[in-house]
Amino acid sequence: EFGLYRGYSFYKAYKYAKRFNGKAMKFFGFDSFQGLPEIDKRSVDFEWKFRGGQYSCSYEVVKNNLEKRGVLGKNAFLIKGFYSDSLKNKRELSKYNFHKARIVLIDCDLYESTKDALDFIVNYLQVGTILLFDD
Repeated sequence: EFGLYRGYSFYKAYKYAKRFNGKAMKFFGFDSFQGLPEIDKRSVDFEWKFRGGQYSCSYEVVKNNLEKRGVLGKNAFLIKGFYSDSLKNKRELSKYNFHKARIVLIDCDLYESTKDALDFIVNYLQVGTILLFDD
């Protein structure tokens, strides 16, 4: 999932996957935990209602929300940072054993952030991967 806000949809995806025997599935939540990035005046997103910092919810709050619902651990991970940085950090990302994606939720709100997420996942797509977009 790209764009967790408070982690509710991440929790729901985890819950339903376990319910339908998705025990072997891994879940990755990507977010800056600082809200949206600052929007450049030259960006296609500048005219929209969004602003830097909007949808901020700290890493600690999201982590606590998920932990108290039994999410996180050996098959659910949070990856912190703005996508323009975190999705290009090969050293940090090498810690995770990414496989082909089954379902990807993209809730980035901004064009640039969505583009970064799509550029990242292209190598993990397969026939049958489900892409869900919010906004």
